[in-house]
Amino acid sequence: MDLSVPDLFAAGSQPGLAPRVKLERKTGAASGFGGALLDAAAGAAAGVANSLGIAQPDPLTESLSSLVVHLIGAPALATARLRVLPRSDFPALALGDAITVKLADAGDPQPVFAGTVAKVSGQGGALDVLLAGPAAKL
Repeated sequence: MDLSVPDLFAAGSQPGLAPRVKLERKTGAASGFGGALLDAAAGAAAGVANSLGIAQPDPLTESLSSLVVHLIGAPALATARLRVLPRSDFPALALGDAITVKLADAGDPQPVFAGTVAKVSGQGGALDVLLAGPAAKL
């Protein structure tokens, strides 16, 4: 497993090139049976669409407005703060949902942070989501 972070400011990057971000979500136990059932149905529909070559919208990633990741060594707590501008198809986030943040300057995004939703708050139509790293369980 390669834990290196891509150099988003390398001299070979094109001017104005924005890093690619991908957020992946797995629901936690707090979402309940209904949430798990809806996620399973959505996953099945996405699998069929992918096998047909149909591009699927990614409302979680597409709603992302800003991202700050604090990678700190133990015993401190690594965190990520997401600000999203939810759309009508934005998935409900619950405490305990696992989210992986992936970044790249070119090619496929690589995981740089994985954590669980520790807090969700809203202000002015935006949602602020705090992700806590695995050490939060300690």
